[in-house]
Amino acid sequence: MYQAILNFYVSLFLIMSVACPLLISLLYSLFFKKISSEMDHHVGGSLLLHKKLRNWWIAIISPLESTLFKTKLSSNTLTLSGLFLSFVSGILFSYGYISLAGAALILNAVFDILDGRIARRRNKATRMGAFLDSFCDRIGEIFIFTGLLLFFRLTSVFHIVLIILLTSFLISYARARAEGLGFYTKVGLIQRAERLFILIIASCTSPFFEVFGFGEFTILIAALDILAILSVFTLFQRCFSIYSSLRSE
Repeated sequence: MYQAILNFYVSLFLIMSVACPLLISLLYSLFFKKISSEMDHHVGGSLLLHKKLRNWWIAIISPLESTLFKTKLSSNTLTLSGLFLSFVSGILFSYGYISLAGAALILNAVFDILDGRIARRRNKATRMGAFLDSFCDRIGEIFIFTGLLLFFRLTSVFHIVLIILLTSFLISYARARAEGLGFYTKVGLIQRAERLFILIIASCTSPFFEVFGFGEFTILIAALDILAILSVFTLFQRCFSIYSSLRSE
């Protein structure tokens, strides 16, 4: 009972924390223009995470970026902090604290963006930093989805989460192997950023919607089903792209 109440209030707080600035940015055109004028044109976009949405998120966290930029914290420290937050999120998921795990994922997403941006602003972006970032991303996903595996270990959802975890690694491996053969590709409907985005939305809102008659963790389970389908699709999409390119040589 205590866990359900805590999940609900944390979920409500997270929804309001995101909804309020989003609503303000939509209602007040002056605020929206300010964000638009500060768009980072180096930020990529995708079908699920549009460039404008990514730039909106960067604009929201820009005060924190400016603060961290003035400190002596290195970008690698931020990367490792994000990895630690992934570990915390996995622990929280394993014990059923879904909305708290979602909060940890939000912080993880913040550090994941800021480490690279701060490194570039300081002109200290290195190949070692890029490797550490990618390596921590992979380990972080292990922590997150292992937590979900433990939580759903006695249900059929366990197999869904396992599919997501395995395909996420195969998608990354396919890209790394292709690059080893001299072919660069980022083809794919859903990658790590999209997986975390969907998982954040689901984990932060699932406890809230339970009050309105949705079954326990219905939103989260539905999101995991969607993630599994999209991940399998992305794996075949990327492999077909690599196969077509290599065959044409």
